[in-house]
Amino acid sequence: MNTTKEMMEHLAGFAKKTFADTGEVLPMWVLVSHFPKMEIMPILAPFSSSEEKDAVVAFVREKAKEMNADLVGFMAEAWTVSVKKDSGINIRGIVPSEHDDRREVINIVAEDKAGNTAAGFYYILRPENGKPVLSPFKDLGNDSLGGRMANILERA
Repeated sequence: MNTTKEMMEHLAGFAKKTFADTGEVLPMWVLVSHFPKMEIMPILAPFSSSEEKDAVVAFVREKAKEMNADLVGFMAEAWTVSVKKDSGINIRGIVPSEHDDRREVINIVAEDKAGNTAAGFYYILRPENGKPVLSPFKDLGNDSLGGRMANILERA
């Protein structure tokens, strides 16, 4: 994996298979360093509170710095709320998991030291009867990323 797009596609495939096999995707980062030698470090890090998320992100940032990572990918189940920009609806300050119009997703993001990004997601579809399934993957391209899980790497 050399680019953010390749990282995103790799994690999207892994998430799809994992979800089909187990019905869930645990939060995971993949750190990659290309220099001085090729090194890949997966970090599986379940969390259940805001404090645990902050601690895990701090740990991942420190590991990325230690190994001189130049590419990172992240995947996790999450809640999202979609609002059209011109709708006039303000969702700032509202936690997606508490919003009435929330949807469950698997987020996939990738970034590199140069600031390039790639992101996308699957909706998790939970039928009334039967196993949950994933929607087709929605590639968001290289839109800027935000939130506590973004900007893991120090910029070059």
